[in-house]
Amino acid sequence: MRPVGRPPQKDKNGETITRSTVNVTIPSKLAEFLKEKGENRSKLFTMAATQLYEGEICSKCYTKDVKNTAIGMRCDGPCSRYSDRSGAFFYKYNRCVDCNKEFRGVLPIVLYSGVNEEESLICEDCHNVNSK
Repeated sequence: MRPVGRPPQKDKNGETITRSTVNVTIPSKLAEFLKEKGENRSKLFTMAATQLYEGEICSKCYTKDVKNTAIGMRCDGPCSRYSDRSGAFFYKYNRCVDCNKEFRGVLPIVLYSGVNEEESLICEDCHNVNSK
């Protein structure tokens, strides 16, 4: 007997993706527009949510003008008007590998050659402790 229904979706590692139903309330005019354009709302929502999750779009203004830097995820789009004193708006900060403190306002960040010759990011405080 042959399997019934659509084959399950797989991720890039070949694992089966479990799915959940999510209700999203949108304005009626937007729903009509999407229906007129023939957009699959489920695929559209999945694509947008995946881009947010993977850091491809800013979680504040939804622009694709984002950069992954040593400090963290930076938005160069409309969010840049909320920039800190460095002139950039970071909406997600990376952490020091030694003390786990966010790089929020902790400058300069020192590149440290760690185990297996991999470069790791540590804060200035940890660098000062390690270099003694």
